[in-house]
Amino acid sequence: MDAVQVAEKLRESIASLKIEEVKTVTISLGVSEAVATDTPATLFKQLDDKLYHAKEAGKNRVIYSVRG
Repeated sequence: MDAVQVAEKLRESIASLKIEEVKTVTISLGVSEAVATDTPATLFKQLDDKLYHAKEAGKNRVIYSVRG
């Protein structure tokens, strides 16, 4: 199972939770492929960008990128 599939499964599981006094719980996730030249700061920035893109696109979604 790849990281995008894990993220989607996590998002779906959280969205299906039933919590008293809370109508809906959702999450947005960013997934990015790491390469050997990435620093932790570079990778964090990529993930952060994906997370904000997911929220701007309507929340409750997974946004990912694959480098080619």
